[in-house]
Amino acid sequence: MTVIRRATTSPPDQSTGVAPGPGVVLPDGLRPGGIRSSAAEDPHLRTALVAVVETARCCVGGCAEATVTAVVDGKPVTLAATEAFVVELDCFQYEIGEGPCIDAVRVGRTVRAEFLTDGARYPIFGPRALTVDVVGTLSEPLESEGTVLGSINLFGRTSDALDGGTLRPARLLATQASAAVAAAVVRDDLRRKVAQLEQALESRDVIAQAKGILMLQSGVGPDEAFSLLVKASQRENRKLRDIAQEIADRTRQGGSGGRRSGGTG
Repeated sequence: MTVIRRATTSPPDQSTGVAPGPGVVLPDGLRPGGIRSSAAEDPHLRTALVAVVETARCCVGGCAEATVTAVVDGKPVTLAATEAFVVELDCFQYEIGEGPCIDAVRVGRTVRAEFLTDGARYPIFGPRALTVDVVGTLSEPLESEGTVLGSINLFGRTSDALDGGTLRPARLLATQASAAVAAAVVRDDLRRKVAQLEQALESRDVIAQAKGILMLQSGVGPDEAFSLLVKASQRENRKLRDIAQEIADRTRQGGSGGRRSGGTG
């Protein structure tokens, strides 16, 4: 089992992570999307996507290998794969901006390709796939709440291996992968909100401590002490919390207010 993250080295379009084709419009109100790298690194997501690609290889007729592509921080990235060589095929598509997984993300539709008979469609990627005995692929977009997040990519070694009968199980696996990605995004959002709340509470405590120090040192009231902090923040073009932390640190170190005239005076 291989689980690898690889981002494209070519400059992608910031909205989709791939070079957009002329006149491309996502169908049925879909819009390009993606996830943050912090969500992509979620270990629960990795576990879920590994299960998806292994299920594809074991249970989908004609599927020899499978990968999952996601748009991460604006770039296509392979988050899970059954073998390393198909990760290389994914990365080659990202680099050249051509291939079934790129098109599945770009247009938000199922993309099936046969490289022995469809050479004109993928003149660069097709021959590369054939060098590792990949004769055909099927890429199904990952969607969540009207947003295209990536694709699940199935690789076949014989002609017509990924035929019409593959479509239904591919869509079921895409639904599972989409749910896993969406859940990772929710968890990431919650982690970020908790971190922001903790930082806000910490900032409040530090500011309150600095106000108390100024009240004791300068004999001012709480409102005036806060006003001194605000003026110092504006004058020095620094965050109010940083000014307050400096005052608290100086006091803990046994200082007498040192920079009081330059910091809060």
